[in-house]
Amino acid sequence: MDVAGVSAEGVVFACDRNGLMLRGFPLQAGPAAAGATPAVYYFQSPCLSCADIGLAVATGDGYVYAWRTGSVLTGPAPPPVQPWPQYARDSRNTASDDIVPAPLPPHAEFLPAPLAYNWPNPVGKDEGFLTHIRYYVSSDAAVTIRIFDLAGSLVKTFEGLHALGGLDNEVNWDVSGVESGVYFAQVEAAGAGGSGHAVIRIAVVK
Repeated sequence: MDVAGVSAEGVVFACDRNGLMLRGFPLQAGPAAAGATPAVYYFQSPCLSCADIGLAVATGDGYVYAWRTGSVLTGPAPPPVQPWPQYARDSRNTASDDIVPAPLPPHAEFLPAPLAYNWPNPVGKDEGFLTHIRYYVSSDAAVTIRIFDLAGSLVKTFEGLHALGGLDNEVNWDVSGVESGVYFAQVEAAGAGGSGHAVIRIAVVK
């Protein structure tokens, strides 16, 4: 699934599951878009057996901006139901999804390096000087995270963290007290199911 949003300046963006901007985005809506959220809908394409995906944004200047995304769905079957097409999910604003996600399959590694990262990266004023260090462990573990600068000096330590197995775990780091530069977060985990470590490179911009 892709995620769409609107900035306070009226910039409409859409990203895929990896955080990469989708082709054709960003788009520009009205300037009074603070608090606006997009709505996704289907409409009939010129091809009678096709349905196109539309995106609409209502903004504070009294206009509704709408775009045809060009993502045409073909075939005799009706378009699939969108899991979260608008603000608060549906017309009743339930803001909940009854679908229970399947658990992540067990990973061969206890602490897989590709699943250890931080977001946003780089981090700075626009992000409130707060970044989130995320990591996955295959079973419950005690975790310690040590952050070093380029000179190898210890900057911050997170100790006594309890990570749940089979899930993404996360800890927040406030970078307001450090200088601009590149830092390295060393994640170490140990539990009954094994042990492992990973290194994350974090860029701080001020």
